[in-house]
Amino acid sequence: MSRPTMQMQSQLEAGCRDPPSGDFGLIRPERLRITEEDKQTVIQVDQVLARSEEKVGKERELIMRCQGVIGERMQVLELKYRVGECRWYLYRM
Repeated sequence: MSRPTMQMQSQLEAGCRDPPSGDFGLIRPERLRITEEDKQTVIQVDQVLARSEEKVGKERELIMRCQGVIGERMQVLELKYRVGECRWYLYRM
């Protein structure tokens, strides 16, 4: 069985929630919308399981391991947020 992959024609949009008090400066993804040609998939992010930070060259990236609902199934996925670009990427699913 082949794994779903994001193609170059895909777009990823993320909605974020304001952090709760005491977590100032932390972003939390709320939902993702993946658009592939004529098909749209919405992933509701249930919780953030782990956070880490990487530097690739001069670019800072936040990596979040999340639990989300895709269709009717709960699934673990990893998201990357490139701080300099203010963009989200689906890293692993």
